[in-house]
Amino acid sequence: MLTGLCGQIKTDSLTQLLSTSLPDTTRIDVLGTLSKALFGVNPDRAINYAKEASELAQEIGDKRRNAVMLKNVGIGYYYKGEFVEVMQYWQASLKVYTELNDAVGIANLLSNIGAVYDSTGDYTKALTYNLKALGIAEENNDILRRGTVLLNIGSVYANIEDFESSKDYYEQALAICKSIDY
Repeated sequence: MLTGLCGQIKTDSLTQLLSTSLPDTTRIDVLGTLSKALFGVNPDRAINYAKEASELAQEIGDKRRNAVMLKNVGIGYYYKGEFVEVMQYWQASLKVYTELNDAVGIANLLSNIGAVYDSTGDYTKALTYNLKALGIAEENNDILRRGTVLLNIGSVYANIEDFESSKDYYEQALAICKSIDY
């Protein structure tokens, strides 16, 4: 359950909605919303909802929703610190986004995968994935993604104790986030 009454009411209402007859895409979206709401509170339930949504998206051939739900499954595993599973689902999501030629999705997943490598101490791969994500974000003028990737790169440099580079990337990220009120 989410903390706070509003969060509980939201998840309870969405769970109740799942017991009704819904169009497939609406059902996928409700499962996805529940999954996101539960990441930090109950990652196992979040994973289950996202897996159910992914399976349904695959059944109806909705690649975009499937890519999002595969990403959500990975996020649930990330919260649990189960990085092998994270990589499995994020690589699958990246593959679908690549098939769709979805630059925003590709950059997001590359950056997420970079975060896993940062968390597991493979800083070379972390930088490689984040720099690829940064290039795509810049090519597509994706300001939000550029800011989040710069933040991730700053984290990698902090972890390798290159504090000057870390500060530079963090300051770039901060400027971008301020400029878009994020």
